[in-house]
Amino acid sequence: MLANLYLHKDAVAYNGIDSKEQVMSKMRSFADDMRHVVYSYREENVFCVSCDIFACEVYEGISFVDSIKEYLDGDQQGIMYSILANTSEEHNYSIEELQSLSQYRPDEQEINTLIVLNRCQERKNHRQYIQFNNYEVIYDQSSWFSLRRQILGNHPGQPPYFIQECKKYFQNLAFHDHCIESLCDESYNYLEIIPRRIVYYLSCLNDGFKDILVSHGDRAPDANSVLADFSGQFGLDEPGSIERDVRKKPSLTFSFNSKDAGKKEMLCEPHLKISQIDSNCSTSVNYSTFHPRIYFHFGDNSVENGRILIGSIGKHIS
Repeated sequence: MLANLYLHKDAVAYNGIDSKEQVMSKMRSFADDMRHVVYSYREENVFCVSCDIFACEVYEGISFVDSIKEYLDGDQQGIMYSILANTSEEHNYSIEELQSLSQYRPDEQEINTLIVLNRCQERKNHRQYIQFNNYEVIYDQSSWFSLRRQILGNHPGQPPYFIQECKKYFQNLAFHDHCIESLCDESYNYLEIIPRRIVYYLSCLNDGFKDILVSHGDRAPDANSVLADFSGQFGLDEPGSIERDVRKKPSLTFSFNSKDAGKKEMLCEPHLKISQIDSNCSTSVNYSTFHPRIYFHFGDNSVENGRILIGSIGKHIS
């Protein structure tokens, strides 16, 4: 889906709080992030720049253009100048109009998003990890990958497309093809009921699970404690757990690429539990039969470059 990426002076202007290094770090993060967009995904994105952004101060006495010239390296400068000149369109929307345009609409054929480089601290402290009703990329908190995940949660498409997009935007996860068939079962099409929750869970796994695992120390981790800690810190519906029924092990074992260019069978016993439907879902479910799961493996350095392995999404394997 096409994304219109808006740069507006009110979302770039200095907030009076951050240090100069914090501001320039966000500028560098933005430039590095946009490298993916300019070089790999240009057809999916359009840059829209307000004409008065160039002289806007991103820090005291430092304009947006000056910050590019003085604080970014050569490659980052090239990306930013490309955005400002060669690949962008001008706009004259107000910040309020852009905030309205950036709201999710079920029938949208393209999306609009505001790029935020400076924002007051009070609003930072009240954001969810990832949300889906307002398209917004806030640097030092989210990235262009977060935006594409928002779009995927709102417009998941069919299972083959969904998993293809997941492989692009969750770079710390490796997806088995079984995930395509598990997204539908005899009772539910999970992409019609919980696409936002699935994307939220995958985002948390991609961005935060390894840190939780490391925090539990070098000893052999107690998997249930790790899963409960992870689920609690990211606000998942229920604590994750390990599947203890040995009869299910064959159904939870999936073949992934190993370091020696062969295949290795991996047991994906840990699972995350989804127990609620998405807030924007109008479909009713029978909660006595609605038990979607994400089955995964913590990761093995010899398999898929150490990424977390996703064996199944959606269907409760019984």
